[in-house]
Amino acid sequence: MKYPEFTYRFQYFDADFIPYPTKGYVADMSLSRKGLFNSDVGMWQLVARTSASWPLNDKYFFNLRTTAMLRLPFKQPYVNQRFLGGSDLFLQGYESYEIDGVAGGFTKATFTRKLLQTAIHLPFTQIKKISTIPIKVYGKVYGNAGYVYAENVDPSNNLNNRLIYSGGVGLDIVLFYDLALKLEWSWNQLHQNGLYLHDRRYL
Repeated sequence: MKYPEFTYRFQYFDADFIPYPTKGYVADMSLSRKGLFNSDVGMWQLVARTSASWPLNDKYFFNLRTTAMLRLPFKQPYVNQRFLGGSDLFLQGYESYEIDGVAGGFTKATFTRKLLQTAIHLPFTQIKKISTIPIKVYGKVYGNAGYVYAENVDPSNNLNNRLIYSGGVGLDIVLFYDLALKLEWSWNQLHQNGLYLHDRRYL
């Protein structure tokens, strides 16, 4: 099935380092329309995402991220109800779950400590930009909480229409100038835990 989609997107960056901010603010908002007004598929979607980072001192930092989503009308085919999972929208500890719905939001709070800051020099290259590899390592603890509303709930999925939460500890490794790897051990309210590896995400 094919149908047109129109999107307006606004992004705001005022952070010290976009791939891994430790100070400043980032915002991303999009408004989209799927389908024409007289088509069988018609949906308005609003998504707003923010990230705020505060340095507590030279080594300790706090980050708070929020995401909110609304789709209208609420009655939508399943293909238009994807939300958490299967994309860059997820709660840590629920990576293996897809939690779909037409409205909802979540927040992520992270407390980090800088453990290491160094650099590796590469003598075999003459390219200045890659002759030195800066490395920063952060330890962290984090907590997530969210809620996803669905009109029709699949009985096999009991994560809709309820508060979900998770937490964990991890290591963030920042390499080069735009690459951050995140090794995280997360657990959720279903008494499940796991070790996950993520690439950079500023929201």
